[in-house]
Amino acid sequence: MHQDESKRRQQHLQTELNGIIKRQKQLEARNLQLQRQGIDSRNAIKDVELSEEQYTELKTRNEEELSLHDLVAVSFCLFVYLFFNVLCLITINTKSRVFIFYVKTLL
Repeated sequence: MHQDESKRRQQHLQTELNGIIKRQKQLEARNLQLQRQGIDSRNAIKDVELSEEQYTELKTRNEEELSLHDLVAVSFCLFVYLFFNVLCLITINTKSRVFIFYVKTLL
């Protein structure tokens, strides 16, 4: 009786172990697939420079129509445009303050 119980436990543990091994192999395969997709995505968005005509044409399209590369390129161009506008405003503001300070010191 004790041997039968021991055999059942061992079979149960073996079944669980086989299930864990099977699941581990599935997870490793999925991980490899996701790594490949990550590499493909990274390669797809490498060159995000657009001409003004390309940007204008892509900006008129619906986001669902754009490829990942085009979507990133449009977003990047918009970010760069906004960044340079803010940078120009800061530069102008800073130069105005310097100029005002200079004029005040002359008076």
